[in-house]
Amino acid sequence: MGVRVRPRHVDAARAGFAMGRAGAATLARFTPDHVESTEDPFDAGAWDFVWLCTSSPALVQGDWLARLCGRICEERADTAVVVLQPGLHDRALVGDLVGADRLVRGMIPFSSWPGPLPGSAGPPGLRWWLPPLARVALEGPRAGALVPVLRAGGLPAGVVGEGRVDAQLALAGGIMQPLVAALELADWSFATVRQQGLALPAQAARESLAVGAALDGARPPWWSALVRPGTLGLLTRLLPAVAPFAFERFLEVHFTKVGDQTRGALDELVAEADARGLERDGLAALRVALP
Repeated sequence: MGVRVRPRHVDAARAGFAMGRAGAATLARFTPDHVESTEDPFDAGAWDFVWLCTSSPALVQGDWLARLCGRICEERADTAVVVLQPGLHDRALVGDLVGADRLVRGMIPFSSWPGPLPGSAGPPGLRWWLPPLARVALEGPRAGALVPVLRAGGLPAGVVGEGRVDAQLALAGGIMQPLVAALELADWSFATVRQQGLALPAQAARESLAVGAALDGARPPWWSALVRPGTLGLLTRLLPAVAPFAFERFLEVHFTKVGDQTRGALDELVAEADARGLERDGLAALRVALP
């Protein structure tokens, strides 16, 4: 397995990555078979699956994605591209470049971060946590070939029906995106979020769920009406209690790194709501409040 990284990360990638499950006392080491940088020519012959591991906004920064996909299409008929980004239009963006037959749409069910988190102990390295019963959902003509590969590595995975990954992303992001925005505004403290009030993120979450349902050609889920300040308040207490790591610090580290993705997601939701005549005042208010 090889990796393609930014030029400043080449030496570190060649040295390998220490990684392990959350709470593990020792970490394993993954050393790529080969490392390329974004300035290197892409050797499409070396890859069976190409995983896009960037934020959604990074997909449209520069022409790297178009060049990468162009080489894949020119040189390998059987190389598939795995799209994991949560953006509303990421699937269509990559699909237009490689074709629907090469596209594998996936949803990440786990958390991963460079450890140790602030205030935590342990050796440096990448940490990950997969919640109980979670699995990687994949769809697309070539998704079935990827499932046994992931399972062989110990990661549960399965194929779902067409459009189900985007539907699941809409449901999960419908609640988490507004909550993450509110958490950032509260200096990454759930206690502060509760003190400041959860009426706005709850309103934005209901609006987001309505947009996601409209994109899927369906009605909002019946339980969306139950997304109220009390519901989110309970969620802010349960999540840190269930996760076996400093959950608030993880959210701070991860969503600070992909802060442009949070803002882009809110912008997309507001634009889609406007295009469909749906409510979006809560989403817009959160977006305006973000620095």
